[in-house]
Amino acid sequence: MKEKKTFRGLKLYKVSMVVLAVLLAVGFTACGDDKGGASSDTTVATGLTVEHRVNPMSTGTLTPRLSWKMKSEGRGQYQSAYRVIVASSEYILSGGAGDVWDSGKIPSVQSLDVKYAGPALEPQKTYYWKVKLWDQNDMELDWTDAAYFHTGIVDQSEWQGQWIGLVQVPDVYPSPYLRKEFSLSGEVSRAYLYCTALGVYEMYINGEKAGKDEMAPGFTDYNKRVQYQTYDVTSLLKKGDNAIGGILGAGWYTGEHAMNLGHLRVYGDNPCLLAQLKIEYKDGTSETMVTDSTWKATADGPISSTSNFDGETYDARKELTGWDKPGYDDSAWGTPSTFSYSGAIAAQKDQPVQVIKEIEPVDFWESGSKPGVYIFDLGQNFAGKVRLKIKGEAGQTVTLRHAEVLQPSYGKDPAGAAANDIYVGNLRTADATDIYTLKGEGTEVYVPRFTYHGFRYVEATGLSSSPSKDTITGLVMTTNTPVTGTFTTSNELVNQLQSNIEWSLRSNFFSVPTDCPQRDERAGWTADAQLFSPTATYLVDAYAFLGDKWMQDMRDAQNSETGEIPNIVPDTNLTPGTNEWNVKWGRVGWADAVIIVPYVLWQRYGQTDVITENYQAMMDYIDSVSAAAVDYIPGDNYYAWGDHLNLDDETDKTMLKTTYYAYVTGLMSEMAAAVGEEADSQTMSELSAAVKNAFGQHYVAPDGTISTGSQTAYALPLATGILDESRRQSAVLNLKFRLANNGGHLSTGFLGTPCLLPALSDNGYLEEAYDLLLLEDYPSWLYPVTVGATTMWERWDSRKEDGSYQTTDMTSFNHYAYGAVGDWMYRNIAGIRADSPGFRELTIMPRPGGGLTSAKGTLESVYGLISSEWAETASSFTLSVTVPPNTTATVCVPGDGNDSVTEGGVPAADSEGVTELDAVDGYRRFSVGSGSYSFTVVSQ
Repeated sequence: MKEKKTFRGLKLYKVSMVVLAVLLAVGFTACGDDKGGASSDTTVATGLTVEHRVNPMSTGTLTPRLSWKMKSEGRGQYQSAYRVIVASSEYILSGGAGDVWDSGKIPSVQSLDVKYAGPALEPQKTYYWKVKLWDQNDMELDWTDAAYFHTGIVDQSEWQGQWIGLVQVPDVYPSPYLRKEFSLSGEVSRAYLYCTALGVYEMYINGEKAGKDEMAPGFTDYNKRVQYQTYDVTSLLKKGDNAIGGILGAGWYTGEHAMNLGHLRVYGDNPCLLAQLKIEYKDGTSETMVTDSTWKATADGPISSTSNFDGETYDARKELTGWDKPGYDDSAWGTPSTFSYSGAIAAQKDQPVQVIKEIEPVDFWESGSKPGVYIFDLGQNFAGKVRLKIKGEAGQTVTLRHAEVLQPSYGKDPAGAAANDIYVGNLRTADATDIYTLKGEGTEVYVPRFTYHGFRYVEATGLSSSPSKDTITGLVMTTNTPVTGTFTTSNELVNQLQSNIEWSLRSNFFSVPTDCPQRDERAGWTADAQLFSPTATYLVDAYAFLGDKWMQDMRDAQNSETGEIPNIVPDTNLTPGTNEWNVKWGRVGWADAVIIVPYVLWQRYGQTDVITENYQAMMDYIDSVSAAAVDYIPGDNYYAWGDHLNLDDETDKTMLKTTYYAYVTGLMSEMAAAVGEEADSQTMSELSAAVKNAFGQHYVAPDGTISTGSQTAYALPLATGILDESRRQSAVLNLKFRLANNGGHLSTGFLGTPCLLPALSDNGYLEEAYDLLLLEDYPSWLYPVTVGATTMWERWDSRKEDGSYQTTDMTSFNHYAYGAVGDWMYRNIAGIRADSPGFRELTIMPRPGGGLTSAKGTLESVYGLISSEWAETASSFTLSVTVPPNTTATVCVPGDGNDSVTEGGVPAADSEGVTELDAVDGYRRFSVGSGSYSFTVVSQ
């Protein structure tokens, strides 16, 4: 009897990817045969975006970029032509007319960043648009639903108002309230509020908040620019008497910045507001109201202090009831001060920070050491704030302290805290405390306006009675980037790891990509972002956040004379009150984000604008590194921290510099070629080759050993591709030896960790990569999961094996850097890989191992949904895939010529839209166009 064969445990090697032909506007046949699919009845265009956002309220440009997707259940579908119409009203658009622009039928497969090419658009105006497509058979499809965009204020000269606020006394930070009443004589047709602040703000009209944004206008280098927001406030206005008002907080402008050792007012002394209300009447007339000295102002309100780090203090007895409505007596208010600002005022490029989820406590209890003090467990570490619901006496004060973890589990500490009390030692100087004083009027609800915390636990002091679960509700805050990826496996620990990665992204994508949300830091560390960006771009649509907004921050932060990039962006390493840097410029692996992040975004989203917009900044940075190199080896003036937070396994810093120098010049060569800069591409290619050669001569011995010999010393050159082929196998064997010498455990820090699994799996050692991923004891990715972590940790041993915590001044339980492993999981376990920018050509090749019996990954790419779902038994392997229109895919299933492979119940080679390719390294490979497919491999 023939022995049954299992697919689990097959020795898998890196597959040589087949480069498929680029889709053409005409003459394309799905999968290279004559089985091209007919359009499905459900084929439509969808997912319309402008400037990488859905219905943006300010494009900031009069030539916006338009994108869409094609959605179809049919096979082999692609766009052969499109037509865009733009109209001045939704009514005109609904009639199929484009009174502003009608592109006509354009034979093209382009669906990304199609630039508006009609007559000049007007600023501060809303336009409506939609798209019609033609499929591969030149069949005309239906129009999309209507979408819109608002151009907003495009030129600085359009701002008519003044910056207003109050001059604050040093070390006193009450929130200014500003207001103005006005009367409208006609019926309002449309009204738009353009507003921003130096500090953070909220705007109100007739008692209602404008928009849902939090901590607006967000974090930028205020010395260079501030973002503004636009709100459609038509529904908030009425004929007759109206009132408009704003509240200001410290935010990032006058608040603390840890990199200045807690100094305040790095950017300025006084928060101030700029607002402009444009009102259009139904009779065709319009008027504009602006902030100026005719407004009224007071600092004698309920908010006595605001701080990102320390929290908010609020006295409800001092509430200004009705201050934002007409008829309020503001006779005691004063005249606001006016201020000047010389930076740029730019339309917000990324999605706003918003509350995206509410979390109820999973438990609460009375403190073991402080009677009457209660601890609430929200069950999840996150960034945000809480809603307090309470009754009590006037003057009663409730103090809310926030923490990520409880006291170590081995009993009371020397200070007398019990094991069920909160632990705040890792917050350093951040108080993370909100204080609310009751007004004593029935049930009171308090939500802080101008702060946020990183926490799972809330300690409430000052309650007048035992609480209930609805006393505290968690409000999750994040930059509201659209979710694009999902990932699950048959291993629940891996699923929790995936959840931890997702929650750390949400916690740290907060106006800028921060390192942590809880302690006195929360800075845009460049290394963290570049290391995590490949994972982030599977999880969310990060193009607007990282590419449009944060890369602008990086260009603002770049040294204009030398091209150097700082370690954090925006850069708060300024000595307060000066423009002098108090630390040296960016380190290797940190500053290189200026090259790596645009490259990742180009690869994942397919748009080349991220290259052209940052081209000069990238070239200038490479020049700065080259200026620090001698014989292609960067010297001491190209700084290095090394492999940050490695486990006593240091890597030679000059070797790290040389590795990154070779790597980023190679990436720059590819990007230069992509935008037609062939001469630069050739120069960068030659420079990269020269640095690689210097690396080999200086650091690699003939037997493949590398200087220092750390795990990172092998993993980083292997994963970045700077080793020549003759030395790769000896290097990976040395890496295996280093791992074995460490008991099979990793010892890498920030720079080396993302490279470990690719270095193994891409060089023939897939099972060893799985072994490393699935370790459960310290140090490993799953060790934190086994002890209850709900986010990624900054250190492998943030919580030690004995239950104690790291006692250094740098211990975060919510850091996404080590979550960079998510990229490997998507590419190998789910098997979703891009073969060309934007996944226009892709490979779906799950690589089972580690005892996993099933997995599913999805990605809403720029072309549509990509899905890979597989399951494995002892005798069969099934793989269901979805490929979006306008793309082609190579689908790979484990097997050889003796195995039966079917698709949809028929032999795969005979299935509609499927063409079998040559088998490679134990995989049967099939070329497919768009559509859904189900492959089954049965062992013979």
